[in-house]
Amino acid sequence: MCVSVEHHRSSIDVLITLPSGTDQNIWIYEHLRQIFIELNFFLVTLSDECSSLTCPEMKATDSWVFLCAGHGPKQAPKKCCAIDYSAHTLSAFTSLLNSTELFPNRYTINNKSAQQFPDIFRRIYRVFAHAFYHHKTLFQKEEVRRNTHTQAHMHTQQTNSETDTYPHTQTPTYIYKQNEV
Repeated sequence: MCVSVEHHRSSIDVLITLPSGTDQNIWIYEHLRQIFIELNFFLVTLSDECSSLTCPEMKATDSWVFLCAGHGPKQAPKKCCAIDYSAHTLSAFTSLLNSTELFPNRYTINNKSAQQFPDIFRRIYRVFAHAFYHHKTLFQKEEVRRNTHTQAHMHTQQTNSETDTYPHTQTPTYIYKQNEV
């Protein structure tokens, strides 16, 4: 089941195609783990221009402001600056994917645990939406480099996950060649 991300980064179809005989839940779980690794790198890059001063609210367009649910299960969602919201989301879902209660091992993933996947995709789309609308040049450069959003988008389609509706959640048309950015 090993597929080299570096080798197939430019051929996203090859990268996300479910190999024959592989359980889809395990395949998506492993790709989510990889997407989160890539998102960590992306957030480090994003933090160069996204801060509590430049982006005091987590929003995509002016129509959408998101409250952060990453402050603990017993606390009501609250406002966070965009970079903190992104970090909290990444941290919360990294913890979820590493939960031995939901995912006791990486070899079998039951359907109840897999029900977490749509919410994960929906929430990470918000991070992409913010970057797309408020840091577009950086978003495009990172997408050329890593294809993280495209990979997440294609897995969302595979799992029929619903995402918040933004223009960038449609089939990506911005797959640029290195010299186009």
